[in-house]
Amino acid sequence: MSGLPIATHSLGCPYVHGESQSMNLRWIFSEFLIKNCAVCSNQIPNGNTTWGTKIIEDNRVEMQKYEQENKKEAERISQLRSEMRIMSKKIAVEVESESQRIIEFLEAFFDENEKSRKRAAESLKQSAHLAADIFPDVAVNLIFGFAISTEFSGLILPICSELAAKRADLSSRLYRIALDNIEKRLHVELSASVLEALGNSITYPLDEEYIEKLILAQDHYHHFGIRGDSKLAYPKSTAVLIHCFDAEPNSVQHVISRILQKQDDHSRVQLCGALKLIQEERPQIVLNLLDNLVKALEMHEDAQSGIETPSGKIIHLLQAVFRDYPERVDKVLSDSFIRVRPAVQEDIIKVYRDQFFDCTISWDQRLESKKRDTVSKNEEEAIKRLLGWAKDDRIEIDIRSCAIEAFEMACDYATAGVLPHFNALLGYVALISGKKNLPVSPPQIFIPGQKNNPQLEELNNFNRKQEWEIFKQRLQKCLEEICENRPTEVFELVADCLNQSYDQMEDSFRATCVSLLGQLGKEYQLRVRVMPLIWRALMDYSSALVRAVAINATIEMFSHSSATPPPNLVDVIIIHLQDTYVAVHQSALRAVSWHANWFDEKQSVEVLSCLMNHLKVYKSDKYQLDDICDGLMAVARNSERLKVLALHMVESVYPTGEELVDSKIAGNLLFFCKPTEAMAHLVAKNIITYLGNYERDLFNHYAYSKRFQMLWWLHNLPEESYQRVEQELLAAAIGIAKRDAWEACYFASIFSLHRAFNLESAVLESAVNGLPQEPRHDSLRKELRKLASISAGNAALQNNDKEKANNCFCSSWSDV
Repeated sequence: MSGLPIATHSLGCPYVHGESQSMNLRWIFSEFLIKNCAVCSNQIPNGNTTWGTKIIEDNRVEMQKYEQENKKEAERISQLRSEMRIMSKKIAVEVESESQRIIEFLEAFFDENEKSRKRAAESLKQSAHLAADIFPDVAVNLIFGFAISTEFSGLILPICSELAAKRADLSSRLYRIALDNIEKRLHVELSASVLEALGNSITYPLDEEYIEKLILAQDHYHHFGIRGDSKLAYPKSTAVLIHCFDAEPNSVQHVISRILQKQDDHSRVQLCGALKLIQEERPQIVLNLLDNLVKALEMHEDAQSGIETPSGKIIHLLQAVFRDYPERVDKVLSDSFIRVRPAVQEDIIKVYRDQFFDCTISWDQRLESKKRDTVSKNEEEAIKRLLGWAKDDRIEIDIRSCAIEAFEMACDYATAGVLPHFNALLGYVALISGKKNLPVSPPQIFIPGQKNNPQLEELNNFNRKQEWEIFKQRLQKCLEEICENRPTEVFELVADCLNQSYDQMEDSFRATCVSLLGQLGKEYQLRVRVMPLIWRALMDYSSALVRAVAINATIEMFSHSSATPPPNLVDVIIIHLQDTYVAVHQSALRAVSWHANWFDEKQSVEVLSCLMNHLKVYKSDKYQLDDICDGLMAVARNSERLKVLALHMVESVYPTGEELVDSKIAGNLLFFCKPTEAMAHLVAKNIITYLGNYERDLFNHYAYSKRFQMLWWLHNLPEESYQRVEQELLAAAIGIAKRDAWEACYFASIFSLHRAFNLESAVLESAVNGLPQEPRHDSLRKELRKLASISAGNAALQNNDKEKANNCFCSSWSDV
């Protein structure tokens, strides 16, 4: 249910249909007691009942109290409606004939039936829209009297909106009604619609008290069941706020600034949602509030608030205003960046990062954006700023790593804007490649009296080393993205670096440049110019790292190509398969495993010879054996002559005794040989060995496991191959049946498929005998015994023993 290695617990009772399940029984105890035990006549206490009785009694008292309150409230509303109907009838006597229909609707408005009330309200709304002048004063007074009541305002306010648009003489009263409802936070959006309908008859801005309530009445949390991209629209409230802003910007901005300073995550989330709606019409408002928003980013947040956080909402606001005013926003954010804590620095980086990745457009549009020849002004500013932060030694290395990660997105989606910086980026990589030590950590705050913790200091240093390596990897990834998207524009720069004397270059920088050749070589027109550089790197015996990276670059270059490398280059890979350096021969092994089609039959024999030596060398290092076996099977897969040889090599180390390694080797055997091939019985024995040696995973779906695939493979063995592995299959099935009755059924079905009913019966009987003598296994035991009786009856029929078969079948039916 959760994907974690945990299971659900059940709570049941013989007198209750079904059961309650949860990963934590505490969550469902009370509900189960109240729902099932409170009215049950079969209660048999098996301990102290005080706790359960108290839960049931407390719930009964609460329910009685709730029902009484509901009854009292229903009676009050019913009495009020009755009085209003009487008042409506009295009014009907006093009005003109053309207004009689309005009074009828008004009388129906106070009916007990909810549908009648809604129909009457809609009729009154339409009447106000079409003929507001025929509403008599007594009716208007009655409507306005209940427009601020909790019970009726939801239906009356839409009528007031229509009257506001048609009856100028009622403007002051409707204005007061709308403000009263806003003050009480009663149907604020409907009240705002009244203000909007009044138009120019009222003076803006409103008082700050009403502006604040208009803002905070909006709900911008994405509740459970609502899609994250669904828009929560408050058009009338937003329109009123915009009118206030247009009349006097500070009237709205002062309220927003005040709410932003509150240590209340909920209020700030609602504020940011309202501000985003205003920003869509008046972008200037966020620019005016820029300093306040950055300060709000620095405020601490509740860790339990989930994905709906004030900082997340503020980031969206800043991303939008950055697109409209990139230079001004960049200046404010960059000035704030150095003085804020790391968590806020990460938030600021997100503002820049999402300038390159628009979540509102389709993937096809995003792919098209990679081919652009120009980039926008905001993307240019973001690229320069991110690269500057990535190079700034005053910033913590993990923050610089975040900056270069955002820059990587620019390399992917705004490559044209990054191209002018490629040479500088390559130079920076060369500069840090020569550094032997980590960058100096920025100054830390010293707390008097704090003792140094050597272990914590060592852990921090280790973490910084990891972050430094991640930072360098991301730098290389940026270069690779640019080379892949714009190979012709940057080839000369990379080639110039590699054509320099190797004595002047660090090994790590040379390796970085060679890795870029893999991306550049994907461009067919450049491949002829890339190949000499690859050859030079492959034969560079001054650096094992460069040779290993050159092999990886070759793999990358031809990974999506129908062409294969030249035969002499493949011969060099075979030579490197014998290299004494681990990095080199493992890269060559990767080429063999991933691209076995590069090797002809003669080269395949040489590869098998090399890998045989690998098996001998790594025999004690079991976690290296699965990759070697994978290479053996890959290179021999297309040659019937080499398949048996490769299988014998694999069997020289298999089983290894390590479940993960054996699982991978056995899984690869399924693709190495089809069950219909002549050598399938040899492969089947190895698969059976794995199944017998290890237990199934009880916490993951069986149909997606390798064991299920292996059993499916065994089910497809032809009769001849099955007969050659029958005894091994039976031994494994009996062993599994003793520990796992459920999986034993899969083995039993193999024997049934080949009409070996006596063996099927033996497996099922072993499964029955292997089940623990516990009540929870009774139903499974009964089913297995029935299946065993049926298979025994089928075996008796094979031997023409009809009497025994009849007894077995009768026995199976008696268990039903």
